[in-house]
Amino acid sequence: MGSNDTENRDDALRRILDRAIEDSADSPMDILAAVLGAAGEDQHSEELNLHGQVAGCWRLLRVIGVGGMGVTYEARDHDGVKAAVKVVGRVKAGSLARFEAECNSLEHLDHSGVVRYLGRGRLGSGKAFMVMEFVDGCHLGKLVEDLQEGNPNPVAESFKERAQG
Repeated sequence: MGSNDTENRDDALRRILDRAIEDSADSPMDILAAVLGAAGEDQHSEELNLHGQVAGCWRLLRVIGVGGMGVTYEARDHDGVKAAVKVVGRVKAGSLARFEAECNSLEHLDHSGVVRYLGRGRLGSGKAFMVMEFVDGCHLGKLVEDLQEGNPNPVAESFKERAQG
């Protein structure tokens, strides 16, 4: 790749980022989703562009997480109940079986420290999804950052207290 190609690519990515920031609804995750989706380079680019689509009875609202297996959305049903919907992306062999095993395990768990499993299904595109209870909170990275920097954060303080016994 020549220097002009690199400059053109960098300019294109800057324009994508600028547009994503202008168009972004609320969160940094929305910006990330827009940039990765527009750039088309992320393994989950297709799953990052599902805003407004329906998964079962759940309308996908905004990206709240991106991981190795897929993308998690905040969603609402027709009654306004919130949920987290994980949509499986392009996965390697065996990943779909692990996803199914995760669903099966969560389906039988009932513990206050584990999110409640609400169901699973397939999108019109055939992609698998899982629905879990929505837990309002902040990103784990923010908690770690607050703990490292000594910033006040009630959840981080709770973790620190529990860790100290």
